Amino acid sequence: MSASKYATWLDATQGDCINIFLDYETFGEHHWEDTGIFEFLRDFPMQVLKYEMEFSTPSEIIEKYKPIGEIDVKNLETTSWADVEKDTSCFIGNTMQWACYEYLRWLEPCVKESKDEELLKIWRYLGISDHLYYMFTSGGASGQVHSYFSYFEKPYDAFVTLFSAIHDFDIRLRARIKKADYPFVFRDGEKVWSLKGLYEYIKRMSGEEAEDAIQGYMERGDFERWIRESVGEEEIAKEVGDLSLSIEKRKYDAVELRDRICGLLEGGGRRKQRYDSGWRRKIG
Repeated sequence: MSASKYATWLDATQGDCINIFLDYETFGEHHWEDTGIFEFLRDFPMQVLKYEMEFSTPSEIIEKYKPIGEIDVKNLETTSWADVEKDTSCFIGNTMQWACYEYLRWLEPCVKESKDEELLKIWRYLGISDHLYYMFTSGGASGQVHSYFSYFEKPYDAFVTLFSAIHDFDIRLRARIKKADYPFVFRDGEKVWSLKGLYEYIKRMSGEEAEDAIQGYMERGDFERWIRESVGEEEIAKEVGDLSLSIEKRKYDAVELRDRICGLLEGGGRRKQRYDSGWRRKIG
């Protein structure tokens, strides 16, 4: 197989884009140097560019082409190149793997709500599939391959290591964002897990949205109760409660009420800067 011949095959392929999926084992592991793979790779880009084709990243493809449909890929119905089964069983096929996988998924909204790049980076590292791969317990020929690549003596050791790391990360995340025990759920289904998340959600509301929603939450004491019971911030809850009582005496317009609530939440964030160095003023 030459690069020029492969390029002619690509050029004859219909569609907007061609996906070529490779892992690093392809070069040097599955195809050794003496197969000519490195010469193929050196020549490949030049041969492709001779035709009306170009190389693009997934993000560039998304920007360039509109979607033509949807594919619903569920957790246990996707595919992989691993083992004989070629499915997800090698990664989330036992309870140890599933526990770690679900723990990381549960932390996702909190990590993204923090808007902390370092936390997001660590969370993504913890989600690398190799961590789950090392917990494989089915045995057989596939098990031998898993054991060959794993630096743990037993799958259980891999589980204890990863789960402990995720738990430690969870504790650090809770301290950083002052994570609530349970989320505040808005009528549109949006969930927030911290004062910072509540602040940013409310601040995004337009005047019409604020008038329709915020006053109802305030009059019922929803914000005050959640801040006190779930976040555990008595002082901020009292301030929000006092603002709720003042609504009965003074008619705030929607924007003013929204900004007053955000001011209280932002003030609470400033008082907790020792926990959340990422809090930034965004009222403008």
